[in-house]
Amino acid sequence: SISALVSTLFVLGSMIQMRALTIAHDAVPLNLNGLSDNAIYTVTTGIVVLLLVMAHLVTLYDENAQRKEAALLASLAQAQSALQDAAQHDPVTGLRNRLGFERALGELLKTDEGKTPLSLAVARLSLEGHKSIVESYGANVGDHFVRVLTGRLLAQMRPDDVLARGESDEFLVYGCGMTDEHQVTQWARRLANLLHEPCVVEELELSLVTSIGIARFPDSASVDQLL
Repeated sequence: SISALVSTLFVLGSMIQMRALTIAHDAVPLNLNGLSDNAIYTVTTGIVVLLLVMAHLVTLYDENAQRKEAALLASLAQAQSALQDAAQHDPVTGLRNRLGFERALGELLKTDEGKTPLSLAVARLSLEGHKSIVESYGANVGDHFVRVLTGRLLAQMRPDDVLARGESDEFLVYGCGMTDEHQVTQWARRLANLLHEPCVVEELELSLVTSIGIARFPDSASVDQLL
């Protein structure tokens, strides 16, 4: 490991320095053509300094590698989060897709588990005629049309309502706080009427028919039953 290498370098440097300072009693000084004791001490001290510098550089390299590893892990975590988010959203409208809607609904039911039953309703708004528009005018017009409808619905969402695009020709909505059948029916019809109104897309006046399916909690007690 890096720490073991650094420790080894320090020990080696210390041994060299101690060896340089230890002079045997019968040692003969070098002649003028060789190195003096002072020169030898200078050389060994230089080696020790070099080893210390190397150890420092190794430490810096290790810190830099750790920073890079931390940055890489953070980047991977962000990428994974982005992929998970993309998997739960519709690329055309930016709304939750069916998977995202199911998970949000499941979390809502789990949060309320054991408490007073939710006054919750789920509406499925099927766009009858959307496929014909796509076949007649192309996918770009169809996508533009769906984005216009999305904007209408979002403008009418209450704070606790959640809107999603379940399929290419279907919106899903859940809302809380409606205590009786009349309130739920009025809520769903208001949303459906928004989709009935014609709109102009690329100089084309487009309209469709919407069919509604409604489920209520706790009559339907699970995500599968509500959908």
